[in-house]
Amino acid sequence: MKVISIFTIVLLSMISSVQAKEIILGEQVNMDLYQPLNAVLASPSEFINKEITLKGKITKVCKKKGCWADITSDDGLIRIKVIDGVIVIPIYAVGREAYATGKLSAKVLTKEETMSFLQHMAEDAGESFDPSSVEAGMTLYQLKAQSVRIL
Repeated sequence: MKVISIFTIVLLSMISSVQAKEIILGEQVNMDLYQPLNAVLASPSEFINKEITLKGKITKVCKKKGCWADITSDDGLIRIKVIDGVIVIPIYAVGREAYATGKLSAKVLTKEETMSFLQHMAEDAGESFDPSSVEAGMTLYQLKAQSVRIL
């Protein structure tokens, strides 16, 4: 019994140490382009189609393909979208800080497009979604990232 307990402890410490290492996905993050997330969220139109680097805590990751992650700061949230199948953000990144470099995009969605988008995102995240919760369309801001650095 003691051998199993010791083995379990060693195995768990190995797994946590592997997950604790910094992960670079895609190209190198460009720290010269860093913008605070709160500044981008306060005036997103100033950053549309510009390459920037953002930092935040990963709060959600696409459970199907790892193709997106939500990052947050004290002032808000933005979605990081990576190229499907080229970069895969691991599920265990949730709760970790990350930097991402890419171009900020904005897409104005109708109410119907918003419902469809939120339904799709809920499915990817393995969550339920109530279409009646959508009252109007939304503007979707996301960073189309070619590089992510998970701390």
